[in-house]
Amino acid sequence: MGDGRSGAAARRERMDVVRRMQAGVIADDPMLDGMCAVVTHRMKADAAVVTLLLETEQVFIGQHGLRSSPGAMPRQHSDAMLVVEYFEELRMDENPAMARNPMVHGPHDSFRSVVTAPVRIDGAVVGALNVLTRRHRPEPYGPEDMAILFDVRRGIEAHLAFGVLVRARRTG
Repeated sequence: MGDGRSGAAARRERMDVVRRMQAGVIADDPMLDGMCAVVTHRMKADAAVVTLLLETEQVFIGQHGLRSSPGAMPRQHSDAMLVVEYFEELRMDENPAMARNPMVHGPHDSFRSVVTAPVRIDGAVVGALNVLTRRHRPEPYGPEDMAILFDVRRGIEAHLAFGVLVRARRTG
């Protein structure tokens, strides 16, 4: 990692933050669903999902535009996507790492490309905002699209961080 921490230390830190969040995070959070709808519409995409990364899986906690939702997916389908922010779309159907991803070749939907922004709480990556398209875009996302993606991500991070704060005050 670029900040000098070992991979194991960063993973422990991230899981500590995720554990603090888990108690109050519910699937299909209406606020997160709304943020997914905004980013889908503004970026002219087909769908958007907010995922929370747990020990063994990523859980869908907000979504818009999915025909059906897997609810959760094994972690190995998401780890590579959370390492870096994609400023260009990733063609999932052409990426060997995504070959078994149920969002690409599964019963739930059939997406071809994604642009991802990792979601951070207290500096730790705890999930991702993924904007998905069913067809390859004729032109790449531009700076305005990326600004929209990052603005919505900041809103998601603020919403989740506020939930962590409220739960800490209730229990502490």
